[in-house]
Amino acid sequence: MGAITGRAVEKRSRKGWAILISGVAPVLFGFFNLMLGKDANWDFLNYRYYNAWAFLHDRLTQDVAVAHHATYYNPLIDIPFFLATQHLPAWGAGFLLATVQGLGFTLLFWLGWGLYRVEPNGLRLTVASLIALFGMTGGGALGQLGVVSYDNVLALWVMGALLVVVYRVERICEGPWVSALGWSFLAGFLAGSAAGLKLTAALYCVGLCLAFGILSATFTRRFLGAFVFGLGVLAAMAVFSLPWSLKLLHLTGNPFFPYFNSIFHSPLVSDAFNRDATFIPESLFIRVFFPFYFTFNPFRVAEFVFRDVRLLLVFILFPIALAFTFMKGKKAAVTETNWMAANFVLAAASFSYLVWLGLFCIYRYLIPLEMLAPLLIALSMDRLPFSRNLRLGLLLILLFVSQLAAYSEFDKRLSWASPYVAVDRPFIERPRESLVLLTGTSPLGYALPGNDPGISFLRIQSYMTGGDPPNGLDLAMMRRVAEHSGDLFTLFAPWELASTHDALGKYSLAIKPGTCRELFSNVASPLTFCSVTRGITSPGS
Repeated sequence: MGAITGRAVEKRSRKGWAILISGVAPVLFGFFNLMLGKDANWDFLNYRYYNAWAFLHDRLTQDVAVAHHATYYNPLIDIPFFLATQHLPAWGAGFLLATVQGLGFTLLFWLGWGLYRVEPNGLRLTVASLIALFGMTGGGALGQLGVVSYDNVLALWVMGALLVVVYRVERICEGPWVSALGWSFLAGFLAGSAAGLKLTAALYCVGLCLAFGILSATFTRRFLGAFVFGLGVLAAMAVFSLPWSLKLLHLTGNPFFPYFNSIFHSPLVSDAFNRDATFIPESLFIRVFFPFYFTFNPFRVAEFVFRDVRLLLVFILFPIALAFTFMKGKKAAVTETNWMAANFVLAAASFSYLVWLGLFCIYRYLIPLEMLAPLLIALSMDRLPFSRNLRLGLLLILLFVSQLAAYSEFDKRLSWASPYVAVDRPFIERPRESLVLLTGTSPLGYALPGNDPGISFLRIQSYMTGGDPPNGLDLAMMRRVAEHSGDLFTLFAPWELASTHDALGKYSLAIKPGTCRELFSNVASPLTFCSVTRGITSPGS
């Protein structure tokens, strides 16, 4: 009896350590971000900061295409951090953001704890901690810490959905119908929340939904589980994205404007799908072996420098593990994992990767899968017909070697100067009677919050406006400028002066000589702000 009591106490102690580790780790990531510095990447300067401000001030009809296509992205995910920058010092906002992102460690830890049931509990605690740590410190994931791309935030919802299935898989497969469908719906709602906040995360909704098909349950349970999961996805998207989509539909005629316009035919832009196909591989051979390509050449999938071999290891190990699974079934090895839940996670990751490969091939969208990669490696290793000690030894070697090979880019971080964004404000005598015309393609959105809300900003030259022939947005802006009786100004990056003259010329406008001034900020290079006059004059600023 004493031995049993001792084991129970030890087990509770290990569980207490698990709770402590998973609770403290996110805060440590917050402190680590303070060491890295403030992020002000292209997306932040272009639309992350502006979109939240524009939404809070209802500027969707007042401004036009300020942040290119991204002007019309769902701004809901950007609002919390924007508010943090308005009410906290820069370091406080950065600490808060990274701490939230650090919750990925907590979710990865409990996924590892629930899946990798290695005994004794001390070893289980170690394995779960290492899986979580290495999941958070991959070349892509660590580089996104403190960054407002939010793919690591969306990963929290995806991992939350996986946690529901991992810890309730028996009930989903064999429990009462109400319980089974309730947990399936909750998993779908969590995954759908990610898609509702950022549509590209829908790839994980597809992956998880398809993974219901491999559960060890009757066909009816698998089908209804997937169906109710899908209903949960739709319910979450209705909460997080439907209001914005309806607003876009009313304003533009396209609920996903400017994307999928070959389907919705909004008159404001061309009838094109408008998907970013920059990184889509050019041949079937490259697609099949794509991890070998982007592991050693990050520019095949990203516009930033990183290195990580974990997804390549998954790509190599998973087919081997799958082969042993099919040849010998569960008896392929004396496993240490929750077999049914592990199958679901592996299948969900595989299906999600295939959807990503077919639609995007943009690495940032794969960050949730990179974070899961150490866990996927562990689950794949568990299928190999080796002894437990050998499998654990090989797992630790792979995790440590992959970590040594990882690289993240931090050299573009800034000092924690407060406020988070500080930009010189131009003097505009009659703001409510003024139009500011944005030109060039450089990010300018960050410079607009804090200006008088009466000023209207029109992006007459961008990745979606200023073309030849003019599209619907161009024609609408031309009418506004022609009918405008107040003051006109232009804002642009100084290295885009020539393109600014071209853009203004299409509106029969020109920079008024001697009126230009530089606007300095603590997050980017100076911008140029000038008065504009009607009628073409000789170029000069």
